[in-house]
Amino acid sequence: MKSPILFYTNIEIAFTQERIQSPIDSRFTYTFKLFCKIITSVFWRMMLVIAFSLYGALVIAQPEPCGPVPDMTPTCIDACVICDIDGFVGINDDTQSGQEPPGFCTGTAHHMQWIAFIAGSTNLTITVTPSNCDQGDGLEVGIYYSLNCNTFQLVSNCDGDIQEGQTGVFSNTVPLIIGQYYYFVMDGNMDDICQYVVNVTSGTTLVPPLPAAGAIQGPANVCQSASEIYSIPAIPGATFYRWTLDGIFAGNGISNEISFPQTGVYELCVEAYNVCDTAAPSCQIISVLPSNTNDDSVGLCEGDCLIFGDTTICDPGLYTLHLTNSFGCDSMVNLTVSSLSFTEMDMAVTICTTDSFQLNGTWYSLPGQYDIMLTSTSGCDSIIHLNLETIVCEFDGQLDAVPVMCAGDFTGELVLEVSTGAPPFTYAWQHSGDGLSGSGTVSALNTPERITNLPAGTYFVTVTDLFG
Repeated sequence: MKSPILFYTNIEIAFTQERIQSPIDSRFTYTFKLFCKIITSVFWRMMLVIAFSLYGALVIAQPEPCGPVPDMTPTCIDACVICDIDGFVGINDDTQSGQEPPGFCTGTAHHMQWIAFIAGSTNLTITVTPSNCDQGDGLEVGIYYSLNCNTFQLVSNCDGDIQEGQTGVFSNTVPLIIGQYYYFVMDGNMDDICQYVVNVTSGTTLVPPLPAAGAIQGPANVCQSASEIYSIPAIPGATFYRWTLDGIFAGNGISNEISFPQTGVYELCVEAYNVCDTAAPSCQIISVLPSNTNDDSVGLCEGDCLIFGDTTICDPGLYTLHLTNSFGCDSMVNLTVSSLSFTEMDMAVTICTTDSFQLNGTWYSLPGQYDIMLTSTSGCDSIIHLNLETIVCEFDGQLDAVPVMCAGDFTGELVLEVSTGAPPFTYAWQHSGDGLSGSGTVSALNTPERITNLPAGTYFVTVTDLFG
């Protein structure tokens, strides 16, 4: 089945119709930030878990943004991400003992606390200054990397004795990934409770806004049932990539294999993001072309060979033969070749009017019936009665718009005319604004079809030929 051709037009208004532009490119970023604020409720936490289960979450424990009043939590899984930890202040007065990561510089977890931040540079130096401590013993601090809150890597020095009035200095021991989140982990030394201030003295934890994603790399025309690899250039600061096909989740990662089981026209998009920002999506229109499959059989005398397309067959068996057009996916024939002394067989083949079909070394392009004799030195003859049909696989036309006479009138028109193809054609139209729609038939080529009594606006018209 071929894909319908999509015609698009705008009816221009010559009077008081205003063009109102919406900030489409920024809608997703705004929606994401708003979403991150409201999922703190129990209901949206549950919905987030369900959504990640359905669409394949990138990580198990990706932290949520902290919101306007960031606070540390007793466990990694509950920690939020602060989009710039520079200047962060607080007090480690949580009553829970909390979660102690492996390799932390303490013998006993008193009231462990966690918060995540984003690396804006590959190297980073953070200072921690405790004050107003209950006992004067101070704080214990380390920086960790984890994607699931089950396995951890200490990526900085760990200081277990930052006393009141001192400043602990923490630098990364391995290069950091820009855009990746890391965990700032704290405990009270000897069960002390202190106020503290965190400062970034080298590097940055403020990730700049992500640039727009580059163009999707991959074929725009693919064959039905094929799988193709699509990718985009890496975006500095982006740690996650989410692919959708017509708005439906289709995979993660900078490179992704997409399958196309049905013919049609699809929109493939990818969104690059980190926990604090989402880049404008990159999209590409993909046309999925039909790949027809036919089953045929033929008898072959011993010692004879059959030339079918670009394949020479000399032995009985099952063969999969490909007949290709300029896109490489016209049709596939599953051919069963059997051994016989003499046989007659009928073969029906349908090709596009612009294609040719080769059988036994001869090309056929005109529709009709052909008798092909196969002979061998042993006297075994086979006759193939070929019934070749052709169809018009492509069609073209134009869609013109007649403006409304006055603002608010229903005097606009669309004029649809198909110049090439296989009639009759069916069409369906829809107004993008108020849901007006309709359908009709174009019975012949070069015959204008007028759609009248239309208001101003944007219309989409889908046209389908005789063969669907």
